Parts: sequence; structure tokens; C-alpha cells
Amino acid sequence: MSELIIIAAMTPEKVIGQGLKIPWHVSEDLKLFKKTTVGHTLIMGRRTWESFGGKALPKRRSIVISRTLTEAPGADVFPDIKTALNNLGSSTEKVFFAGGAGIYKEALELADTMLLSMMRFSVVGDIYFPDWDM
Repeated sequence: MSELIIIAAMTPEKVIGQGLKIPWHVSEDLKLFKKTTVGHTLIMGRRTWESFGGKALPKRRSIVISRTLTEAPGADVFPDIKTALNNLGSSTEKVFFAGGAGIYKEALELADTMLLSMMRFSVVGDIYFPDWDM
């Protein structure tokens, strides 16, 4: 069975996005995301996929969860997380839930681990990480 991991960056107010963008640029966090996820599988929602420019990140398997998108170049598309997980294959060691808010909310019930980068500043945003019980 694969290890299921939520990976997210957020402000103290739990902001994770503004529109289709992360409302900050922290080089160290981007490098950590890359180092942590390269060679593994990313599961993301359609809007997160679009925020990546509608293309797969290099050296990672990308899975897009969407009920409206039928194909995504370089990625597999599934209508829900359960179907995606059932189609992983036995060689997948780590699976990272990479956003957005709806994916994170559902993943809270499934994940073995959460890797959270807590920003030390506040920004205006309209997408928030869901509440969870530590």
C-alpha cells in the first residue's frame, strides 16, 4: 500500500491560494516541494493543475481529479480520489495530495502524514486549507 501524504503551504490564517495562484513566492519552499515530490505521484484538483500551467511537473506522475476535464497532457485524469487510488499500481511508494482545498479536505480522512509549510506572514487569499483536528 502506498503512503498517502498531504503536502501544503499556508499562512497562519490557512490561506493556500488567491484565484489560480499561490499568493507568495518562497524559493526555499518551492525547492522543498520539488525535492520531496520528485519521483513520486501527485494528486491534485483541476484548478491546481491549471495553476501549474496545465502541464505535468517534471519527474513526477501527475493525477488530476476532475468531473469535467477529460484529458490533461502528461497526466492521468480520474473523476474522484477513490478511483485514482485504485488505479495507482503496486509500485507507487508515496502519493502526495497537492491541493486544492477540496482535495485536501477529502485527503484529511485518507492521509498517513501531513507535510505543512507554515508561512510567517499574512496575505489576502480566497482559498483556505480545511479545518482539521490535530
